[in-house]
Amino acid sequence: MTDLQRQVVYLAGLLHDIGKFYQRGDVYYENSSKLTSTSKKIADYICPIGKNKVPGYQHVIWTHDFFELPKIEDKLKRLGLNSSSGLEDKESDTLLTLSCYHHNPQTFLQSIIQMADWWSSGMDRNKRYDTDENQFKEYSNFREVRLIPVFEQLIVNESLGQKQDYTMPLKPLDIDTSCFPESLDTYQQEQYDKLWKEFLKEIDLIPVYEGKENQSEAIEAFGETLLFLLKKYTWCVPSSAHKKDLPDVNLYDHLRTTGAIAQCLYDYWNKNREGFELNQIAGRKRLIIKEGHYPLMLFCGDISGIQKYIYDIYSSKAAKSLKGRSFFLQLLVETLVQKIITRCHVTLGHVVYASGGKFYMLLPNTESVCQALKEIEEETARNIHNEYHGALYVCMDYIPFCYHFEEGKGSISMLLEKNKNHQSTNLGELWRKLSEKTGMKKQQKFKQTMLDDFDSFFLPENITNVEQICAVTGQFFEDEKDKIEIGQDENNQPVYVKAKVYEQISLGEKLKDADYFITYRSPEFARKLKIKDHEPLSLGIRHHLFDSEHLTFDNAEFRKVSSVDTARVRRINQTDFNLINTLKGNRTSYGFTFYGGNQQAKITDEKPGKSRNKTFEELAEYSAGQKTKLGVLRMDVDNLGKLFMHGIPEEKRNLSRYATLSSQLDWFFSGYLNTIRDKDYPKDEDRNPLFKTASGEVEYFKDWVNILYSGGDDVFAVGRWDMLIAFAEEVRSSFRRFVCGREDISISAGIAIISPKFPIAKAAELAGEAEKKAKKFTLDGDKPKKNTFCLFGQVVSWENEFVEVKGIKTKLVHLIGNQHLSAGILQKFILFQQVENKNSGSGKTDKSYIWNAAYYLAKYRERFKNHSEHAAVIFLDELKNKLYTSGGFPPYERYFDLVALAARWAEYELKSNN
Repeated sequence: MTDLQRQVVYLAGLLHDIGKFYQRGDVYYENSSKLTSTSKKIADYICPIGKNKVPGYQHVIWTHDFFELPKIEDKLKRLGLNSSSGLEDKESDTLLTLSCYHHNPQTFLQSIIQMADWWSSGMDRNKRYDTDENQFKEYSNFREVRLIPVFEQLIVNESLGQKQDYTMPLKPLDIDTSCFPESLDTYQQEQYDKLWKEFLKEIDLIPVYEGKENQSEAIEAFGETLLFLLKKYTWCVPSSAHKKDLPDVNLYDHLRTTGAIAQCLYDYWNKNREGFELNQIAGRKRLIIKEGHYPLMLFCGDISGIQKYIYDIYSSKAAKSLKGRSFFLQLLVETLVQKIITRCHVTLGHVVYASGGKFYMLLPNTESVCQALKEIEEETARNIHNEYHGALYVCMDYIPFCYHFEEGKGSISMLLEKNKNHQSTNLGELWRKLSEKTGMKKQQKFKQTMLDDFDSFFLPENITNVEQICAVTGQFFEDEKDKIEIGQDENNQPVYVKAKVYEQISLGEKLKDADYFITYRSPEFARKLKIKDHEPLSLGIRHHLFDSEHLTFDNAEFRKVSSVDTARVRRINQTDFNLINTLKGNRTSYGFTFYGGNQQAKITDEKPGKSRNKTFEELAEYSAGQKTKLGVLRMDVDNLGKLFMHGIPEEKRNLSRYATLSSQLDWFFSGYLNTIRDKDYPKDEDRNPLFKTASGEVEYFKDWVNILYSGGDDVFAVGRWDMLIAFAEEVRSSFRRFVCGREDISISAGIAIISPKFPIAKAAELAGEAEKKAKKFTLDGDKPKKNTFCLFGQVVSWENEFVEVKGIKTKLVHLIGNQHLSAGILQKFILFQQVENKNSGSGKTDKSYIWNAAYYLAKYRERFKNHSEHAAVIFLDELKNKLYTSGGFPPYERYFDLVALAARWAEYELKSNN
């Protein structure tokens, strides 16, 4: 086996359906003016012919033509990929034929691509085509079929959103609202053609390295860059336009999983050839995997202790390191993924999902890969214990599996333990079993490390300096080298932190200006460069951040990196490749990554033109300088585990669809949240999350809110308390639009409002408790409502109640500030609700608070008896009516809770603005 063989198989899988994209911008193949005559003539060979004598799966004709395009042909020639070099069947197998013959394979390797296509889709299409020809006819208007959002089709609480009211926009991927689902609409076929031409233009920009020397690295870099371009342009293209195939899986996720599966099958076959047979069935060649063979594994890596690690900090000096601590975890995931890619000789395409401290990968189930994973796990456990002493842990595990197809129905066979097989028709079962298996590792943290080094766990540490502790973590310094001064305190005394904390502070400082980050593909070269970089856990994977302004400098540090052609360069939160030619490395790959909270609120420093990140104290004030409270917010998606295990209808559970669901969530939480926070929203925009203070001043989230952690489905943010409430509302509102208006796919939140000098670790704990309270909230013994928000210690539903509370609060603030309503009314509302809660908690039936409230409102209204049209009178009458009719918010007493919460909110706002 050579690297070239494996790479060709992978690229063939990655590009096998590229014709689906190309075809949608063209006409019927016989009338096409774009296709070459060769591509038209080969249709009878690469397309299976149906009973009606019409070629089926005609997209492969355009896949063939893609390789015939002069610019593509030239690029592949320069990479040495336009021939059969390195392949076993030199007469029949090339990158072109492997890609094109997957529906009518003639060789063993072509059959591997076919099987990878089936496994990615979760179905045996060839069998179904034979049994029901009409079922696999393409829609007559398939060129107009648009991608349906995967969220619209998820099963929640045994109900399925059957409506197909939304589609995804046909445009390059970005992190703004233009990539949100939109109402069904017709559009011109020219949109596909335009998108295709833009895709080809960017492929042409990919630099390639010519020559046999280092050919494998050059092909790897080309394949990685191509993967990101496919993500940018085919995220919105349906992978299937066949009847009864719901178009809710995008082409990108189908292509990348097919490429990964093809390479895994190839690797396993290369070591276990006896497990494969190429049979002739009904006149067609078909690959069979014998019983007892499990060619693939689904691998999971899960960083345990993330939230505690981020929040577990000692003092207000934490603000200096919080962002760096959060981004360090992102780099740790990147490091572990890259370590596995390097040691297991796979690609970025093998990563199914990587966000929120967890990642899944498709890997070949070979002895060498299993051994590599074991070594990586042991090395990671040792290093993470030595550096973080149990604060963090990485759980790793995998399950080998194999797909089987009988009479057009698929099943999955999993090897849970040695000689212990589990059969299921449900791919969600694989995710559940792996989650359970990985979770067991959390109960046995550092097991092997304890066995290897008992003393480091159970004997007292030799601490030489106990007079001082780290100003951020509160931990003792190991020695003088571990003690670094970062400034002075209020008494002009030096402030010290541990070396790891200082590195995270530096990381956070670099991040605020970073537009790109580099991951070195060759650690040996990286160590020779005199560039400050970051190497999480000393695993040999090194990263470097740099600013786009450096692109204009001839002596920029990154040029030292690209000059050795051994790096992965990714742009942070930008998908544009317009700077690709500025970075000269021919064996450097280019792409993008989404990271929540890249930018932080800034303040202009004393030096002209200079700025720095705001401190917590500076976040907790208004533009005019008056001090107020700081908010700490935590949010996450409700029942996400159930969505993954049971949300996708059983007959539609396949690797491509799981990949689409994962990548969509990552796009929202790692990407789009930055748009919510960073954008300058114009006043005339329909969705307008501007914030106006009581004085009417317009403010923006970017000046008062910092996203400290966002990934997977979690959000952790700090900011001025009132802006943070508005930010939480906008995140929830945006998420609802993102999931096609479904209230049953929801997000809950909790906020703690504190003094800016309050320990952030405790504040994060309080916000977490508020979030848990929101998720457990019930009314009259019903099931937990979820889709809720806990603020000021009270829980309200996002769906209707929050809007009502906000409306009452706004009226109270206005009437008290401008219409002579007494602020004393706020305490009365709060008191009535406290009496209500006291009674309900003791089981009493005393309802005196109800008539006391009626009496109070009637007496208070008399103050305005000569002003029946006064705004306060209108408000009091409306409020009284809703209090005694429940205002449409059952149970009966619920409206007292809502009014009390609004009063508490108004009280905070009025105090803050005085």
